[in-house]
Formats: sequence, C-alpha cells, structure tokens
Amino acid sequence: MDPDTPCTNSSHFKPGRECSNAYDGNIEPGRGKEWVSLTANGEWIKIIFRTYVQLIQLELWHRCNVLSQARNLKLEFSNASATSVNRTCDGSNNYRKCTGQARAIIVDWPKITATRLCQPESVWFL
Repeated sequence: MDPDTPCTNSSHFKPGRECSNAYDGNIEPGRGKEWVSLTANGEWIKIIFRTYVQLIQLELWHRCNVLSQARNLKLEFSNASATSVNRTCDGSNNYRKCTGQARAIIVDWPKITATRLCQPESVWFL
C-alpha cells in the first residue's frame, strides 16, 4: 500500500504510534512500527484510499502479547457493509493474524473497531 495513504483513528498512544504505521508493511517485532491506541474498547482505525479499490481480503496482525490483542472486531466499509471478526485470545508468542472480508467488494475505505479486548489495555495493529 502507498505509504502516503491517509488514515484517521480514534486515538494513538504517543508520537511514533500513529495509524499510518498499521499499513506500512513492517511486521517485524520490536521495531516500534505499529498503531497503538490510547485506551481500550471502542478504539478504531480507518484507512482512506485515494480511489475506489477492490478489497478481497483484509489481514489484521496483532502483537503477541495478549494484553494488546482484540478479541472482537467490527469491520465497516464505505459501501455500507459490515462484518464482525471474533477470535481466540491465546497469548502465544507469535504475531497473530486474523482475516476478515471473504468476498470482493469495491470501497474507498475500511474502518476497524476493537469492540472487545482480551485484556483492558490498548489495541496494537502492525
């Protein structure tokens, strides 16, 4: 994805943890390149494409720490469709991937909201 693609978010933890980090292609641990919310449940991130795109699959990567993982996510799209993703909090030492949106849609933005966290801390997306 183009690194200049704009985004908005409900909050971010501190400088260097802005929403643009969530789609920079860097999923290496310990690099400090992720979006981190300021609080917990209800936090969201919205990526705004410069044109309409065909979105086939949306992959979300979490940190391995169970304190930073979302259990329930709501995915909303500019075409007024929405879906929920429910996942298990396993606290493994691997970065966690969950996938949403199984059919192709034409949209100019997706919005991801963490509706329930594994532990009440912050949301982290790589």
